[in-house]
Formats: sequence, structure tokens, C-alpha cells
Amino acid sequence: MAGVILENLSTKKLVPICILLMAFSLTCFIIGGKLVPDPVHTQNAIGNWCKRQFVNNTEVKWYPSRGKQPCDRLDGPDDKRISTLRAEDIVFSFQYPLPRDNEEKLMSRWFMYHFAIVNFNIEYKQNNNPGENAKLKLIVSVGYKDDPKSDQWLTLHHEREVDRTLQCAPPSTLKDGYRWECDFIDLFEFGSMPHKQYLVNIRLPPNPQTGDNINIGYLSGIDLVWFAQTGGFTLYFMVMKTVFFAMILPLTIWNYKRVSDLNRPAVFLEKLSLTLAISALLLNLPIDWLTLVIEMKFMLLWSDIRQGLFLTVLLCYWVVFASEHMMDDVKRGQLSSYYKQLSFVMFASALMFVFDICERGIRIMNPFFTLWASATGTKVAKAFLGLAVASAIIYFLTLAVIVIKAIYNIWKKKSQFKFMAKGLQVHYMSIIYRFYFALMFSVVCSILTVAAFAMGQIYESRWRWELDDEVDVDEVGVVDGQHAWDVNLKDFKVTTAFQLGVYGTWNVYVMVMLIFYAPSHKQAALPVDADGNEEDERVELTSLSSGPTTRSRSAAAVSTFSTEDATDETVNLTSGQQVSDQHQAQIHSLSSRPSHLD
Repeated sequence: MAGVILENLSTKKLVPICILLMAFSLTCFIIGGKLVPDPVHTQNAIGNWCKRQFVNNTEVKWYPSRGKQPCDRLDGPDDKRISTLRAEDIVFSFQYPLPRDNEEKLMSRWFMYHFAIVNFNIEYKQNNNPGENAKLKLIVSVGYKDDPKSDQWLTLHHEREVDRTLQCAPPSTLKDGYRWECDFIDLFEFGSMPHKQYLVNIRLPPNPQTGDNINIGYLSGIDLVWFAQTGGFTLYFMVMKTVFFAMILPLTIWNYKRVSDLNRPAVFLEKLSLTLAISALLLNLPIDWLTLVIEMKFMLLWSDIRQGLFLTVLLCYWVVFASEHMMDDVKRGQLSSYYKQLSFVMFASALMFVFDICERGIRIMNPFFTLWASATGTKVAKAFLGLAVASAIIYFLTLAVIVIKAIYNIWKKKSQFKFMAKGLQVHYMSIIYRFYFALMFSVVCSILTVAAFAMGQIYESRWRWELDDEVDVDEVGVVDGQHAWDVNLKDFKVTTAFQLGVYGTWNVYVMVMLIFYAPSHKQAALPVDADGNEEDERVELTSLSSGPTTRSRSAAAVSTFSTEDATDETVNLTSGQQVSDQHQAQIHSLSSRPSHLD
């Protein structure tokens, strides 16, 4: 058996391949930071007050805030007609995307998805302030149109009852006119963006019997903030997925054929490498292009599931990969050997899967649903996320311990090389440094994964404190339905760079493992001495400078370096005698390992 390619590949071939792959990963960071727009853009739409209207005792269905037939607008809470209207006769209208320079703008399928939150503007009044956890029941209608010149709005959802809770903190100055600091309220999430313009109408009819919309204070207005993925980011990300899929697929087939051609069963790490490759193919499967022509509401859930599956396999792979380099006397090689370490990964993955199914899975049918809407749902969601985070922390602490042990054990084995011949020392040290590189690349990849996850969470919640930074549609991908990729070469966008860079690093890591840990079909060439002979133990036997003591130590060092158990054998060191077959197997055991330095 000739070991893996990482052991046997010549340095002249190894270095260019490593440089190429690392450059590919670095390019993903640079493209993300310099060329790609921010992943998400927002617009803040101020709600227009409209009077509820009836025609022939039939209520008007839609209340657009602009167009040829806008609603009967009110001038906010100070309008003179407010005193003659009931609360249920007021409709808050939001129409987006917002116009620019008196010109209507259009949405695009390149935006992939969008979701919206609302902010209640409650002014402080001495005798009219919101109660604690006031109950809200929003009557929400969502319409759309694909022809900006048309005044006909079509229905997505009509008169949907949405239950929420209003949580506000008093202003720092308790005087009339100062606003309460109210939490944003999740309104809806749509997993696709198939239409050009959207209209949202909200009513707040009070119900004294249930307490809905009763104790909410003095409402001065409602703001709606919608979020969508930018068209430029979508384009770059989909191209990146397609390229990585095309690169990993042939490598997976090639790796599978090399493993299948062996005259032995595949070892556990080889099986796990193929599993990692398949999960990467699933992650990169470019079905996202279909969303440009057909509506696929499930894409958000599908993206979460396939990324969760890939990360689960990747986390398991890191544990197994590092453990297989421990170089101790523990016998591994099967899944049951890692049940303690991998149980945290499986537990956290199961929690996140259930949470995602409950949150985004239900939203496919009901986009207004959220676990965070009720006190019980909030507790359940926090418990799920808390347990998942705790499991992730324990996992990474466990991984750190395994990596440290692996590095320490390899370092101890290096001290035994001094008993070997000089050529063998160089030969085996070269292999050691190659495995160091693979192990450190795994560590760097895990650190980047954690950093990207943390930055992603911060970015997703940035609207909680950056709502004033409105981004126009022209700047993020659409002008009159055409795509205008806004390229900012001055500022380096750290969040986008991390998101695309780490995604690229994941794929480069998979390719590295598929290439360098594939079984090798050739035996590594041993060093050659001045006479042109290979510096194995047979050369030392014929060397005049090699005495019995030196040779015994060299053989013992190699035998100790290998973790395979072998029966001791008495070797006759008389001149010209050949080393026994069993002793030769021990000497070459390092280069005959299929996937690690056991």
C-alpha cells in the first residue's frame, strides 16, 4: 500500500497546487470585499394614513399610497377628520419599492427573498401611554402588481389576522411629544421575489373583549422596513456556487474511483471524505438559477437545510481528521469511536433543524408566522438556540483539545528521528510538515467558520440600530427592471468578504482533502545517498559507517514512530545479511498508511 497523495507527491507539484488553491480562496475574499454589493439592502417606508372607504356598501379592497387612484389620505393623527373616524376606519398604507426622482422603481427576481418588520411610533402622553406587553392584532393585506402603469393590485394575502405583542420602554424625558422606545415587530417573510411592486395595508381595530389594540398609547405613525438580498450579491454568489460545483464533482468521482480500485475496504476517513464531498455538492447544487424563471417559496428553507447538513458533516470531519493524527495507541476507524465528540454536533444540528422547520418551514404556507410572536414561542426559541450555542462551544473546546494533543504527539515523535539516518530524517520530516499543513488548514477553516457566523448574526441584526442608513434600489441592483451592479472599489466590505470568502474556503478545503488524501498508487521514493543507493535500513547494513548500535536505534525509532503493533524480532547484524520482511514492513509503515500518521 502506497499511502496517500499528500505523502508521495513531489514538492515541485505540491507547492504549485497549494499556492493555486490558497490563491483561489483569497480571491473569494477580495471579490467579496471589493466587487460584490452588500448581501442585504433595506428601505424604510413611512406609513400613509388612509381613510377606509366603501362603494355601494362594499369596502374598497386596496389602499395604495400613490398612483392614479391613491387612497383618501389623512394628515396623520392631527388631521381634523380623525375625531370623526373610528380606529378601525384608519388604514396604514405602505407601497414599495420607494420612488426616486418621481420615478417608480421595480423589484426583481434577483432579490431572491424579502421580509418586513414594523415599528410603532408611540408618543408620550401623560394620560395615554402603552401598557406592558400590550396585545396587538394587525389586519394585514399584501398585494402586488407587475405592470407599474396599471392601477390594478392583485392579492397575495387579504385581511390576515396577525397577533403580536407591543413592548416599549419609556423615553428618557417624560414629556409630551417624546417617543417611547418600542421593539420592532416581525411582520412577514416571503421566500421569493416574483413581482415588481408590493402594497401592504394594515388596520388596528380595537376589541375591548379580548384587549386587542386597546392599551397601546398615543400612536403617531407606523414605519415598515423591508429587507431583500441585493441583485449583485445574488449574481456573484450563484456564479460561485456553479463554479465550485463544476470543480468538486469531477474530483469526487476521481477520489471515489481511486478508493474503489484498492484491494482493501475503504477506511473510515476515506468514507467520511466522500460524504463531505457529497454534502458540498449538495450545498453548491445550482438550482438557484431556477428561481429566476419560476417561483420557489421553499428556497430559504432548502438553503438552510443543505448548509446545515454540510456544516454538520464538516464539523464531524474535523474531529475525525484531528483524531486520526493523534498517533496514540487508541484504536479508531469507525463512527462509534467518536460518539462522545460527535454527540454535541448531532445534538446542536438536530436542535437547529427543528427550529428551522418550525420557523421557516411553517412560513412557506403562512409567511406571517413566527415563534417569537408569543411568550411561549420566544422561550422555546431561546431554549433551542441556547442549547445549540452551548453544544457548539463544547464541541470547539473538544476540537481544540484534540488538535493540541495531535500536535503534541507528533512533536514527541519528531524527537525520535535523531536516531535515524540523515536521509530518512529529511524524508519523514517532509511528511510531518505536510500533515502539519493539512491540520493547520483545518484549524484556520474552523476559526473562519466561527468568525463568519458571528459576523453574519451581527449583520442580520444591524437594522436594530442602523435603520437610518437607507439604501436606494438603484444602488443595489435594479433600475427600471434592469440590473445595475454598484461596484464600490474604495471601501472594503468586511461582512461580504467574510461571507463569500469563508464559503470559498469551505469548498477549497473540500478540494484539498479530496486531492491530497486520496489513495496514492505509487510508493514514495526514499532518499538516495552519495553512492546512489536508497537510504533504507538495507543500505545502512552495507555502509561502513553504520554500526550495529546506530542501525538498531534507527529501526527502533521508525518502529516506535509507527503505532502499529509488531512482534519483536531478533536481527542478526552480520555483514551482508538482509533485513527480514517483517522488519522491512515496520520501517516503511509510515509511508504505507492509507490516510493518516498512525
